[in-house]
Amino acid sequence: MKTYNAIDMKGRLYDFSLEHKETEKGEAIAGDIILEVDAEGTTVKIPFYSRPVFSSGKPNKTYGVLEDIMEGNILTVVNAGEDADWFGISGSIDSSYFMAKGNKAEVARSQKMRGAFINSNPKKEYKNRWKLDFLITSIQDIEADPQKQTDRFLKVGGYYVDSYNSRLAEVEFQARAEGAINFFSTLPISPETPYYVDTWGEIKKVTRIVERQNAFGESESDEYETTSWVIVGVNVNPYSYGTDISEADYATYKGELEAHKESLIKEATDSIGEEEIGF
Repeated sequence: MKTYNAIDMKGRLYDFSLEHKETEKGEAIAGDIILEVDAEGTTVKIPFYSRPVFSSGKPNKTYGVLEDIMEGNILTVVNAGEDADWFGISGSIDSSYFMAKGNKAEVARSQKMRGAFINSNPKKEYKNRWKLDFLITSIQDIEADPQKQTDRFLKVGGYYVDSYNSRLAEVEFQARAEGAINFFSTLPISPETPYYVDTWGEIKKVTRIVERQNAFGESESDEYETTSWVIVGVNVNPYSYGTDISEADYATYKGELEAHKESLIKEATDSIGEEEIGF
């Protein structure tokens, strides 16, 4: 089945939050790299977990780069401005599940990038791209909001195949360009019959205005910037649902996702019971 899932981010090292950890498998470096990925100053946070050597025993160059960053041998935008060092990061999109805060019966989801390798970027170039074999199952039309000065866009939801865990993982992107909105609005899709297609996009800044009415006179407004996963293209030839992923595999992998969520709820419920009886 089609399972392509990759990120390709290049730019200046903006900041970082890394630490050494002792694990059952030995020492590791874990934390976030924040990379500036375009000339407009868009930044992306990319988590890393890296050990000194691979399971094969071969040294892990990424671990060495992360260690250099931690030791202050690498310049960041925060500390050095235009003199910051340039890097390229490859990895994948990652969806993780956890119990919602304050609710032991609801599973929340976090959609993020997962860094695998970090290398020098001698050409000092920007790149901001994710690419995914995407099973689209839902489209939600979000109307423009003149008061907040936000444009109409679509929420495009669905799954990718998490081949490592043999289950589906949920993702949600946005369609903001007129051509993208027109394309996705006409797709005959449903959770039972997904539209399966090679999809790519960027992390883009999105601005909204929050206005507060003032009883004393003129209203006040604040501008907020967030980043969104925005689709910029899909392949003209979609995959064949039933062939590139069989209906049986789709049902099995979707069932494994639901079983994973249920196991998290059970663990949380069991822990509540243990606390109540003093374990």
